[in-house]
Order: sequence, then C-alpha cells, then structure tokens
Amino acid sequence: MTYSITAPLLALWLPLFSCLYPLVSLSAQMPGEKQQAADDAADIEALYQLNLEELLNIRFSTGIAGPSQKKLDSSIAITTITFDDIIKLQPQSTADLLEVVPGFFTEDSAGEVFGNFSARGTWGDSNRMIGMHNDGVMTAYSDIFNGSLTKVDFMTEKVEVVRGGTAGIISSRGPSSVVNYISRKGTPNPQGSTALRVSDHHTRRFDGFYSGPLTDTWSFALGGFYRHQDGLRDRGFTADSGGQFRLNFSRQLSPEKINSGAIHLSYHHVNDKNAFYLPTPMTDTDNPRTIPGGVNALKGSLASRDAKHITLVSPTGLSRHDLADGLHTRANIFGLDINKDFKDSGWSLHNQLRHMRYKGDANAIYPNGNNQIQPALQRLYGDGGIASSMFAAFPEAVAVQYAYAGSGQLIPDEQLPGLNRNGLTQELTYRRFGYHLSQLANNLNIRFESGDNILTLGSVYLKADYDKLYRDQHKYLAELTDNARKLDVVALNASGEVLGHYTREGFSDFFTEFSLGDSKLESLSLFLLDEYQLTDKLRMDFGLRYEDLSVKTRAWLRETDVDIPVPYNAIDILADNSVLAWPGDSRFTMSPRDESDTGWSVGANYHVNDHLTFYSRYTDTFMFRSDLLGEVINAAQGRDVTRAQKESKTELNFFEIGLRYAGQHFATSLTLYNTEFTPQAINVTVAENGRDVLKSIEFDTRALGLEFEASWSPRPWFNLAVSGVIQDAEYTGAQGLIDGVEVDGNQINRIANEQLRLTPSFYFHNSELFFTYHYLGERFGNAANTSKLPAYATLAAGINFRLNDNLSLMLKGTNLTKKIGLSEGNPRDQSQLGQLAMTEHFYARSIFGRTFTASLTYAF
Repeated sequence: MTYSITAPLLALWLPLFSCLYPLVSLSAQMPGEKQQAADDAADIEALYQLNLEELLNIRFSTGIAGPSQKKLDSSIAITTITFDDIIKLQPQSTADLLEVVPGFFTEDSAGEVFGNFSARGTWGDSNRMIGMHNDGVMTAYSDIFNGSLTKVDFMTEKVEVVRGGTAGIISSRGPSSVVNYISRKGTPNPQGSTALRVSDHHTRRFDGFYSGPLTDTWSFALGGFYRHQDGLRDRGFTADSGGQFRLNFSRQLSPEKINSGAIHLSYHHVNDKNAFYLPTPMTDTDNPRTIPGGVNALKGSLASRDAKHITLVSPTGLSRHDLADGLHTRANIFGLDINKDFKDSGWSLHNQLRHMRYKGDANAIYPNGNNQIQPALQRLYGDGGIASSMFAAFPEAVAVQYAYAGSGQLIPDEQLPGLNRNGLTQELTYRRFGYHLSQLANNLNIRFESGDNILTLGSVYLKADYDKLYRDQHKYLAELTDNARKLDVVALNASGEVLGHYTREGFSDFFTEFSLGDSKLESLSLFLLDEYQLTDKLRMDFGLRYEDLSVKTRAWLRETDVDIPVPYNAIDILADNSVLAWPGDSRFTMSPRDESDTGWSVGANYHVNDHLTFYSRYTDTFMFRSDLLGEVINAAQGRDVTRAQKESKTELNFFEIGLRYAGQHFATSLTLYNTEFTPQAINVTVAENGRDVLKSIEFDTRALGLEFEASWSPRPWFNLAVSGVIQDAEYTGAQGLIDGVEVDGNQINRIANEQLRLTPSFYFHNSELFFTYHYLGERFGNAANTSKLPAYATLAAGINFRLNDNLSLMLKGTNLTKKIGLSEGNPRDQSQLGQLAMTEHFYARSIFGRTFTASLTYAF
C-alpha cells in the first residue's frame, strides 16, 4: 500500500509549500486570461470573508467584535462550508460534512445520525467536545441523537466552524470547537430551488426552498427535505424515511430611536427515522476483511429481515417492536430573534429565544464482546456451553440442536462446521433507548462600539426537562452471515420430538438491563468579550465566561432476577423464566449537582500587509459532565454518582499560533496548536456474568499538531484544495482501567496522527469535474493500543453539468476503490478496559462501500 508512505510525506510537504508558495511568481498569464484571473482572485478573496453577524450570533460566537471582517483579520481558526460546497459534497451525515474541516476526525460509518467527530486530540466518540448550534443557538445541552437536528438541506445557507480559540468561551458544550448551521432568511426578491436525488441504494430524496417578500416590510423563507432509502448497508428493509421542514419570517424595524433592527420568527420541524449501523464481524487485524460467508464489511449489517419484528417478554406482558423505526426523531422548535441598533449611541441589543419539544426513540442491533463470535459446536458443547443447561432442565432429553427461529427447522450437528461456510454463530444485543425532553434556550448579548474598542456583554440560559430517559437490552443468538437468521436451541427426546427451548424466537435473555428515569438541567452562562485595535496592524481581544449548572436526576430502582408470571412464562422455554433487570416500585434520587466555573481566552492578530497576517490565542476553559442517561443507569442501581460527575469535569488548555496568506491565485492557513484535557470522561457498556454493566473511564490527554488548508488556482480552469492535520496525540493518564494497565504515551483511541484531503477541480464549459483523495493514518480501537485500525485511503469523483441557466445535473461516486477502512473497533469489548489482545475474529465498523448518486437541481 504505497499511499501509507506517500500520503504522510505529502502532508508534510504541502504545509511547507503553502508557506513558500507566495514567494514564487505566478504573474505570467496567457492572452485573454487577465480578466478571468481577476475574477478568480475575487472569488478566492471572497472565501476569506467571514460574516460574524451570522456566525453564532454577532461576534458573541467568536470573541471578535465587529459585524463583519475578513478571516485575515481574525485571531481564531475558522472554516466556512458554503452551500455550493454542500451541493458538491452531498454529505450523508453531519460527520460526513465535517470531514472537510482541518483538524477534525470524523466517523461517518454509523449512518445519517450518531456519527462520531472530534477535533484537536479530543476523544473520538460522539461529539462530546464540539458544540452544535443552529443559527447561533445550542441545539441541546445534553443527550439527544447526535446529528438529528443538524441535517443539511436547501434551507442551509452555510456551515461555519470555529476550531479551538474562543469555542470554549462562546459555547458551554464546545470546548474544542463550535459548529454553526446558518439558515436562509427571507429575500427582497423571489428565489428558490428544488432538487431530486437518486442513488444505487434506492434513495429518493426531494430538497427545496423558496424565499421572497411577503409584504412591504415582511419577508419569508421556507424549505426542507423528504427522503426514503434502503440505506448504505443491506438490512432487508427500509433504513431511512422522513425529513424536516423549516420556515421563518423576517421584518426590518425602523422606529425613530432605532437606526436599524430586525425581528425573526422561525419554526423547525423534524420527523425522521434513521438506521444505526454498528460494527460487523471481521478477520485479520492487519488487513481487515469479511469473514468467509459472513457479513459483508462494506455493505452488510447486523440487522436483518428476520430480526425486523421483535417480541419482548417481561413481567407485565409482551411488547412488540419494529427495527424499521430505527432512530426515530420528532422535534418541534419555535424561535424568536430580535436585533436592535440604538441611534447614534453605539449600543445594540441582540436576543434569541428558542423552545423545543424533542422525542428520540431508538432501537438497534449491537454486537457484544469479540468472544461472542463462536463456532456453533463450541457454543453448544464447550465449557459452560448451552447443552449442559438444557440437559439439566430437561432430563428426558437425549440431544440438543439448533433450529431456525420461527420456522423451527432443525440444523443437524454434522452440518454445523459448514454453516454459512464458516461454522460460526454470534450473540447479539437488541437495545432500546431514548430521550424525551422540553427545552428553553435564550441568548442575549449587548454590544457597545466606541472608537477602536468593541465591548460585548451577554448571557446564555438553557433549561431542559428530560421527562423520560430509558435504556433496555436483550440477548439473542444468530448465524454469522448477511441477513442473518435468529437461532433457537432446542432439547429433543429419543423420538426426535422437541421437549423444550433454551431461547424464545432466538432470545436467550430478556432485559439484561432496564433503566428508566428523568432529569432536570439548568445552565446559565455570563460572558464578556472585548476587542481593541491597538494599532493599525495589531488587534487584541479578551473573552471571559462564567457558568452555573444545576442537575437533578432520579430513576426507578432496578430489581434483579424478577420472575415472569404465567401466561407469559412458557414452562418449556428457559428464556421465559425471569428477567435480569426490571424497574421496581420505588425511586432513587441522586444528590443535586450544582457546579460553577470560569473560563477565559486572549488572542491577537498582527496584520503584516494586505495579504499576510499572524495570529495567536491562549484559552483556559472547562466543560461540565452531562451524560444524563448514564446518571439514570447508575441511579437505577442505587448509585449516587453526583460527586464522581463533579470530579470528572473536563479542564482544557489550548494554545495556538497561525498564519494566513491570501494572494491572487493562492490562499493558505496554517495553525500550530497544543491542547491538554484533564480529564475526558466516557461510559462503556460491557457484559459481566451475563449482565450488562456500565463502566466509567477517564483519560488525561495532550495533543501537539499542525492544521493546514490551502487553495491554489493557477489557471481559470483548475483549482486544488488541500487540507489536513499532522499531530502527536497521546494519553498522559487514565482512571477506570483494569489494574496494572498503563496507557501513558499511547495514541488516543480512534484518533489518527495524520490526515490529508486533496480535491483537484477542473472547470470546463458549463461543467465541473472534481476528485477527492482522503488519507487517514493508523488508529487504535482501545486505549491500550492492542486493537489496531490500519491506515487507509479513499477516492471519490464527481461531475456537475450546468444544462442551462436554471437546470444542473450532479453525478458523484464515493469509495471508488471499495476500500475497507475501519473507523472504529468494538467499543463494547472488554479490551476497552485492558490490554486484551484481539482474537482471530472481531467486531469493527468499516466505512461504507462504493456508492453512486445523481441529483437534478432546478434553481430560479
């Protein structure tokens, strides 16, 4: 694999080239190119314009006061993803979209929601260190489905990302970065566009938006998407179905005492079902591939038609569920924004109010530990095998055999070594979980401008009432192949008649965990941002944030080994005898958690000339623990983890220094950073003695790295975009691992130290052809670095035809070489807690296989 050598060399060479290139003369031009070159230069310069009034709500988002400024003048690292970029990317998810951001490490292999992404050496799980905002307002403080409220469509004007810098000042949930989705607003003239997208995985997606005047003083914008598709992995049934709708009204205000101002009313509705893809069985850690006859690493899924409809047995009866519901998000968000500039006083006021009602209910198939991939015969007759339990329960039995659940078709023992060409079976977990909440959020900031100084004072208030937080889990047996069937184990008498079952429809254990509770959360942040232009060339800024947090959590106390009464308990089915966990009649309330802390940031920007600037920043900030479902799971067992939650508050220290250059044909940004986290806390669920147990792990980390991005347009028909990161990200301490396990100096779990993205684009008459090469360095699936995730590279290509002034056609293919690239190992394996070596067969999640999409867009 030659790319494993050449890609890091390119990653090292390109930043150096970015610095030296401005010294190389590119002034020679062919006849007739001068006007086009000027246009290209204007386009490049436009990429470096940042409208902070839209980025996280008027300078509050960045700590840089001033309604609009060039990126060259900013003291923070910013990436802008325009609407045209979004059209070109056609992202499948938030994680897929953010792959273009330098310093971001993304895992988009989970599907449209629940992708993982992190920045600058933070833990590579979920997005716990990155603040997600819509039009400057936090989507949620704590538990929701990651990505469920940040879906791009034609109502998305652009997405802007603040990396490091003031992120920990402007957002209580974004100490490492803030991502802000900016919606379209009403326009003075009517405009709009619609698009239809299809794919080789049976996508049918409609996008559209329309904006224009409503009256002389009011304008509006509306739009959204609806999509139905089988999914990027074959589950045998619909994977994603639903969409979102957004509507807003705007009015410009002009009373006598106001120079300018505006009022905005908004509504955001989401009703969407999404598949959640999890690790699949693989073999060979050095060269990961599909187990022969097993689940296809690129296209296969643990979910299957046979497991689509599931019936659970409990002490109160039967409940039926449909895997097609997937991760089902229902949300309604109402907003009111008021902006006022007071006449001739230098004062302005900006307020954003949001009310949200959110329901997220999920069901998905999870793998268990890697040791649950077992030969079928071993699972029956090995040490502690099922056969011994069956012979004890049914003394008249003379044989134990597998049978396909539902049909009851027996599988003779002599056929087991050749079952699906691998002879393997697996124990899987059916998991249900959800978050139901009401949330009120309000952002207020007041700005005063005087000469060379701009001062902003503000507050961010958020109150969330989680009236239902729950999780339950259940075990079942299945063959190991694509679209796997559930397996029963039956006891037979001498006549071959079935005497009893170990499983019910494949399920061996019901409710290995059941946690149900609620929580209330209230957060108030006060902030100050001040920017001062010391000289014509030097600008400095200072930010300060104080936050006060209050959390109250309670849960129904869990009872264990609860009998299942008749008629739900069939005497000839062992799985019906009892459940391992069930909510009791009393509640356990954890001690109230009240916390407060202060963070600060200082930055500077030195303007060398019209093309070159240097900037630097130091930030000392924090983030409170907010895993409310984890609190409920602990409370259900009578454990008060309030003190532990307080002690696991994350402290963060950032230092960065960078340069930006913008010339006629070339633009670049380089950022050298050092980040320290103490600690990063996570929860993992592992199986112990047949029960699902929640474990908490804390890590101290450090990362020293270089982010880079550049754009080179030497000719009107060609552009090369480059971005990536080189870093050394390592653990400096850990708590919660198995005694004796040392991780100091190990590479951070699921984070690569090298990443490179190259996108050359070629412009022809009414068309654009582009390619994207993406390289991701070696990573590890656990802290002990025993679960290797090899480096890999992918290639994508697309072409956009402008058929006429209104109509365009986009064709795109991704992972054209069908590369198996592991994005994560098995987070539910015991190797997460120690130095357990990987087995011959293991669970891991690959990126998606080769896909093709086509989109037809009409704009007017």
